[in-house]
Amino acid sequence: MIRTIAPLSIALLIGAVGCGSGGSGKVYQPKTKDTALAAYAGNVQYPTDMQATEDASVTATVNKQNGRITIRNFSNKAIIEPRVWVNQVYVLRTRTLSPQDTIVLDKGDLYDSAGRSLRDQSPNAINTIHLQTDRTLVKAKGPLFE
Repeated sequence: MIRTIAPLSIALLIGAVGCGSGGSGKVYQPKTKDTALAAYAGNVQYPTDMQATEDASVTATVNKQNGRITIRNFSNKAIIEPRVWVNQVYVLRTRTLSPQDTIVLDKGDLYDSAGRSLRDQSPNAINTIHLQTDRTLVKAKGPLFE
């Protein structure tokens, strides 16, 4: 009995450590409605005047079946309320990613400047994911497809 419980305890501990402070596995739910998300996207532009830096401590994966985007911040610095840009076109402002934190986004919550949702695109069409703060533009490593 002890042999079967010990590996399970270790697996649960490893899973809890890997999740980070916000990595509950729940999908991030924006506080605004779809129309407000689309309106926001229509009022912001991808920052072509900022140089994107690739940061190996920020990774992105895309679920091929449901298109959910998981962003992980493995660094020791918070990413303050970033705008998440997919393919430099679709955008969503999210909550702060604390150090060692994870956020899961529904692709249907990202919109382009014309009010079109990423929901209608294939997950395979996701090529790049950038996180923009007031001072930085970070290219997430990936995306990897799962």
